[in-house]
Amino acid sequence: MLVLDVAGADSEPAAKGLSDVLATTLLDKAELDVLAASTVRDRLAYATDKLEAGVCDDAACMAEIAGAAGASIDVYSRLSTGVDKKLLRLKAFDGHDARSVSVVTIR
Repeated sequence: MLVLDVAGADSEPAAKGLSDVLATTLLDKAELDVLAASTVRDRLAYATDKLEAGVCDDAACMAEIAGAAGASIDVYSRLSTGVDKKLLRLKAFDGHDARSVSVVTIR
């Protein structure tokens, strides 16, 4: 399982290291090998560039990213902040089947 950096965390100082905390929590809870994005960043650079350039559709690029990292499941997350609320949306993506397997929103 690969836990990617939390999107939107750059504007929230309290969110620094949130992806590492998430990876550690999943490692404690899941019976899988868990990697934080910081450990595989270079292996993902090529696939991520293709996704951002729009060279392939989201599902195909997500599968390619999972394959580049050697992970069967990727966890994508986004931190959104409102006036008085913060939402953390987590999405588990199965790279082998090219589909989302779980989506969770934490308020």
